[in-house]
Amino acid sequence: MTTKGARSRHLDSLRGILAARILRSGFLVSGFLVTGLLAPALSGCSPAGTSPDPQGTRGVSEAAVHAADKSWAAELSVAKKLLYVTTYGSSSCPAWVNSLTLTDGNHLEITTQMKNGGGVCTADMAPWTSSIAVPESVFSNSIIRVSLAGHTEDISLTLAK
Repeated sequence: MTTKGARSRHLDSLRGILAARILRSGFLVSGFLVTGLLAPALSGCSPAGTSPDPQGTRGVSEAAVHAADKSWAAELSVAKKLLYVTTYGSSSCPAWVNSLTLTDGNHLEITTQMKNGGGVCTADMAPWTSSIAVPESVFSNSIIRVSLAGHTEDISLTLAK
């Protein structure tokens, strides 16, 4: 099985699960996704590496660590002192990182903001990766816990020493 085939099957599975969640919660109206807390939790099919917006890029890094429920991903760049966060949602209303709070010395709490001012968004699913600067003190830890507002699953990132 090719990597592309496995990725396609994985995305199809995610799309089915998330579409069912959206339908159960009433967020789908006349074929359009109404923006809300679930918009960043969708999955993608847009080409990686294209970016109409300087606040992020479409796609997800292969090195990113996904939450256990696959609803978002994170990657820490020691060299650039940046945290990259991938959210999944409408390609016309991507969510990007807008704040980072350091708690307990090794816990990063992240919030996102949705592009498009809360208007009607397309009902497709695409990954969007954005970044935010990380305090220098974080890099003295061997494990960093990252939480994303609106998501129940945290991500643990291990720093190579």
